[in-house]
Amino acid sequence: MSKMYNPSISVLLALLVTVLMSACNAAQFTVPMPPNKRDLTKIPLAFQGVWSDGETTITVHQTTFYHSDMQESIEVGPNFRVRKMAGQLMLSFPEDKGALDRWTVILADVINGNLMLREFDPEDEYAFAVWEEVLLDQGVHIVKEKAVVTEDVNKKAKKTAGGDQDSQSKLNRVRSKVKKRRVILSPTKSEFKALIRRGASTFLGEYHRVPMPSSPPPQSN
Repeated sequence: MSKMYNPSISVLLALLVTVLMSACNAAQFTVPMPPNKRDLTKIPLAFQGVWSDGETTITVHQTTFYHSDMQESIEVGPNFRVRKMAGQLMLSFPEDKGALDRWTVILADVINGNLMLREFDPEDEYAFAVWEEVLLDQGVHIVKEKAVVTEDVNKKAKKTAGGDQDSQSKLNRVRSKVKKRRVILSPTKSEFKALIRRGASTFLGEYHRVPMPSSPPPQSN
């Protein structure tokens, strides 16, 4: 499957996830969600149109998804999976570098005429608690990675510590707050449905419908 992955698409997907997700450490899934559901080849009509939150714009056509912070649109296919559950759309994007075993998932729904987006944020204590309860001990994996403290993080830590650069323990505590845990989820179809039913996701954004432009956004090559 990796042969189907275009490096230029990898950059677009990374950008799309970055501009959409409020937390760069959003939980990842081992497969597109929900598992064992068919991929839609077209985005349902109710979700199509131009949507704006006042600052950014999302344009959705039958087979493309375009964000105003991107230069090209993403097309429904192997690297942008669209599935449906309980009236909502699950948008799955693979991790960049062509790794198709790690997926970021965004929930999309149209409520009272507005496009509502939700994410899976490990920093949401309620959502994380539900993940652990529903998925038990085999569906939630916390990846323990060696901490890499960049110059920016170091400056932020020192600033937050009040300039007390000699207090190493205090700096370490501040750095630990800057770092975020990386979580990988492996729910079954029924478990994922339970997560949706219990609201174990985090509000990401609300977009209002605006007039559709006369021509579609630029297509990816």
